[in-house]
Order: sequence, then C-alpha cells, then structure tokens
Amino acid sequence: MELVQAALARGLRDLLPGEMIARQRMIATIQRVYELYGFVPISTPAIEYLGVLSGSAGAETQKSIFRVQGPDDDSLGLRFDLTVPLARLMAQYPELPRPFRRYQVGPVWRADKPGAGRFREFTQFDLDSVGVPSEIADTEIIAGMCDTLTGLECGPFRVRFSSRRVLNLLMPMAGIDPTHLPRLEDLRRLPILTKDEVSAHATSMRSAVAQQFSPREAHTSGSTGTALSF
Repeated sequence: MELVQAALARGLRDLLPGEMIARQRMIATIQRVYELYGFVPISTPAIEYLGVLSGSAGAETQKSIFRVQGPDDDSLGLRFDLTVPLARLMAQYPELPRPFRRYQVGPVWRADKPGAGRFREFTQFDLDSVGVPSEIADTEIIAGMCDTLTGLECGPFRVRFSSRRVLNLLMPMAGIDPTHLPRLEDLRRLPILTKDEVSAHATSMRSAVAQQFSPREAHTSGSTGTALSF
C-alpha cells in the first residue's frame, strides 16, 4: 500500500490553535461592531451555480473560479467573493425588506497564482446596505469600518475614498475641462501602477492642464490638485 504524503495544495494553509483563537476573537469583535450598526448576519453556500458566478465576473475573475462538478452533472463553482451570493440572494428572495442591511463573514476561493502573503482560500468580511437611495449608506459603512479598526486596536489609520461626483464638482472649480476626467480618474490607480506608468500619466495630465492655463496658472492648479486625496 502506497503511503500518501501529508501536504497541502499550493495557496492553502492550516490554522493551528493559537492562530484560530486570535482569529475567532477578531471575528467576534467585527461582528459586534456590525451588529451595533443594525446589520444582520446571513450565510450562503460556498458552492454556487457556475452561471451565477461567471455571469457577474470579468474575464480575469472567471479564470480564477474553482470549478466543481456536481453529482448531477451540474456546473458549479466555489464563490470568489461574498457580493455575488448577496446579489443572488436578493433576486431569489424578493420578499426581503428594503433597505436590507446585512453582514457576512466567510471563506472565499480564487484559483489564481498567489503571490507572497496571499492565499487561494481566505476570509472576507462584507458589510452592505441594499436599497438605500442616498450616500448615507456609504457614509455609515465607512464609519463602521473605522469603528471596526478601532475595536481591533489597529491604528493610527487613515481612510481614503474616491467619489466621481465630488471629482466632477471639483473640476469646474479648478477650471479644468471635464473632458480630461478619464485622466484624473487614473489617480485612484496610482498605488497599483508602476513607476513608468505613473510618470506617463503625470506627463499626460500636465500637458492637458497646460493647454488651458498660462505656465503660472498651470503650476498653481497642479499644486492644488496634488494636495487632494482620492
């Protein structure tokens, strides 16, 4: 009889007692904060129909779906986030009240090539309000995030957010042509761009602004823009 080697598949990990105790304490803290805000817990299956998962996923995400073959020859897959199951839940149960304020904590899976410190199975914490017609829901969720980080004794921290509406309002005030909005929207991608890509975007934006202002005005406007955080 051939012995099976005790090993984990790539991108997976075991959590031993010390790590699990710390993780459970962290999850309990997060749940307590979420419930103080009036959010209710839900649970959804790890496995969804592949059509549900792939229908809302981009090309890159579709490649990272763990596919599962069911006993009835159903095409299934492991969830890659908790948002898609929420969308399916809301469509399947239209009788749920609106606004529907829910949180969910659970594992998700992505069949990509994990880099250093990343895993194919990891835990997500989701907090959502469905059916709220104003930005109050976004403000409340940001506040909930801050209280969660405070409860976990993580700090000091800074919250940054992007808003296309705010950006649209700022552009006329700065005297910038709204047609340059796509260039300015690239600012939110700066943390993930390479040094050469950042330089190319900066050159493009300086050229666009300089076409509308004198050199002195262009310099002043650019300095103001760099002081804003999106």
